[in-house]
Amino acid sequence: MATAQRLGYGNAFTALPVTRPWRPWQSRHLHMLPTGMGSQTARVVGFDGADDAGNNTAAGSDASGSAPALLGNDEICCDALGRVRIRFQWQDALDSASSRASCWVRVAQRSAGGGMGSQFLPRIGQEVQVQFMEGDINRPVIVGALYFGQGEAGVPATPAGSLVDADTSALSQATDHSVSAQGNLTAGYAPVWHGAGVGADAHNNAAAQWGIRSQAYGGDGYNQLVFDDSDGAGRIQLKTTQSGTELNLGHLVHTADNYRGSFRGNGIELRTDAWGALRAGSGWLVSSYGVSHSASQRQTAGDVPAGYGLLNTANRLGASLSQLAESHLSVSIAALKGSYKADASALNESAAPIPALGKVMQGMVDSSEMDAAYGDAAAQNTQPTDQHLPHHTDPVISVIAKNDLSMTARQDVQLNVGETLNVLNAADSQFTTGGVFRVHSGQAIGLTAGGLKQNTIAGMQLIAAQGDMTIQAHNDIISLKAKNNLELKSAQASIDFAAATDITLRTAGGAAITIAGGNITVQCPGKILVQAGQKSFTGGASLNYALPMMPSSTLDLVPTKLNLYLSDAAGPFGARIPLTPWRMVVAKDADHALMQKTPLITGTSDAEGKVLLDDSQNATVFDAYKLHPSQVWLVYGAHARLLNITAHNPDWTDQHQRYHAQDAMGYFDNLEHAGTKPMLDDGSTTHTQEKLGADMLNSLKA
Repeated sequence: MATAQRLGYGNAFTALPVTRPWRPWQSRHLHMLPTGMGSQTARVVGFDGADDAGNNTAAGSDASGSAPALLGNDEICCDALGRVRIRFQWQDALDSASSRASCWVRVAQRSAGGGMGSQFLPRIGQEVQVQFMEGDINRPVIVGALYFGQGEAGVPATPAGSLVDADTSALSQATDHSVSAQGNLTAGYAPVWHGAGVGADAHNNAAAQWGIRSQAYGGDGYNQLVFDDSDGAGRIQLKTTQSGTELNLGHLVHTADNYRGSFRGNGIELRTDAWGALRAGSGWLVSSYGVSHSASQRQTAGDVPAGYGLLNTANRLGASLSQLAESHLSVSIAALKGSYKADASALNESAAPIPALGKVMQGMVDSSEMDAAYGDAAAQNTQPTDQHLPHHTDPVISVIAKNDLSMTARQDVQLNVGETLNVLNAADSQFTTGGVFRVHSGQAIGLTAGGLKQNTIAGMQLIAAQGDMTIQAHNDIISLKAKNNLELKSAQASIDFAAATDITLRTAGGAAITIAGGNITVQCPGKILVQAGQKSFTGGASLNYALPMMPSSTLDLVPTKLNLYLSDAAGPFGARIPLTPWRMVVAKDADHALMQKTPLITGTSDAEGKVLLDDSQNATVFDAYKLHPSQVWLVYGAHARLLNITAHNPDWTDQHQRYHAQDAMGYFDNLEHAGTKPMLDDGSTTHTQEKLGADMLNSLKA
């Protein structure tokens, strides 16, 4: 500028390369841009400009030049921003591929935001409605989609005002499980739900159904949300054809697209052909008790007065029965007394399981603030105020039936609990099985009958209609007591009384008969009266009785180092058998043990006849014994010795200690087969009887 002022001339210009086309600027006042007023319709097209997804060749072609096979996702043609390409109705479909489609066009959505909103992408072939922002034809935007075509039962075209009768006969062919009149007489798309089928002889649908249905890529499956506003028969259906999964609410009917079929029920239905799950981290309530539900009055979601009332009734009944059991020296109900300790449970440190559950169902939580409500639940608050609402305080599942509750399985039903399982009812309980009924307990089993109602026929009956009835105490005493008569009767055979040491019969008057060892002692403070047609006193005789082997429980056993040796006979006089092969097997008796060819472990005794087991072998035997107590055998040659592990009890009497010591020395292995023969004839039994039981056990431990 300074040079121009000094010389009196200046010039400035912009230069363009000679190869770049240039046109002078035209005034918008004289040369207006094309405008698009209102809206127009268009078809969504693929990369090649075709409105048929089967002709979309955006993926390229093979070496022969043929188009690739149609894939499901070929129905969508969009860019990374969700824009699609369209062809207006006035565009020539025969133009070249580059001129048969517009630029990428935005699609308006009902809601749009960061990570939120709705998303609808028109597919190839769909007709859409297009508007131009500010009338600028270079700024089109899709604002919606349109149905087009002619339905099977629609009104045909009437050129020049001619009269034509509509044929709606196809509508009457629909059934609960098959559709009708849902196709098109001309190319295009017809809606799923429409108003052409009014009346029971058609689709029984007065355009009351509406909703959203998608379409699987390249397939027939779909997902849909249907609203049915039929008068007095409203319903909602959320459905996917994947595994026939759907949720139906309200008035339940059969449907086939637009057809409203026969009535199926009223309420709620959740179904699937696949797997289902219901999960709630804070608890779940299932109840058949109705609650107030109207515009003027609605009960809170967590209010379960009926459930608490039923639980309270069961609590009172259980308390009465538990007190009855205690009064008759039986086992009380742990669910009312406490599980792992008195008046405590996993649910509440200061209440037994049933009272603790009642407290949970009486919970009251703050209705104004969530943090306060969570605090009330954690504290198991049960105090009602105007600011509190009833709600469970712990994540429990409550199933409450107003009338009956049925649970049926074709195969198995599993009830597994970590604390207590309670079945309480005010009337009768029946447990019926067509096979074997088993009751197993790790501790006590208490059975108490009668006591609540006087002067009624009550009691307990244990009857075996066929087969044997066996009552055994494998590690302690069986007591049979009665206030009145105690009767033992055999209708067709004998009654056997047998004992390892002695049998005593006595009365309150002082008379007694004692059978011990080889002796019989008769005692009485009065007289002995013997009445018989013939009396005979001869020389001495004996008859040994085969006493049963009692299996022992392995619940409380801990891994034990086994100290075993091979011997040709039981007791201290048996000779050790050195360098002899042995094996340990699982079998139900000695005969099967000798024939068992699949051993647990094998080995050879050492020079002293001992069976040496390493840690692995010892663990193998112990694990097998826990699975098969009193069925593990040590086999060598023609001998089969039963392995019977018994935990030492400091309360054993000397007689018990002697018995277990003799058992450990092998005296009782084959008592089942002893018959009337003496157990041993080498004097070893007499030798063991002369020693104290404690000394015998200590010598074995050494």
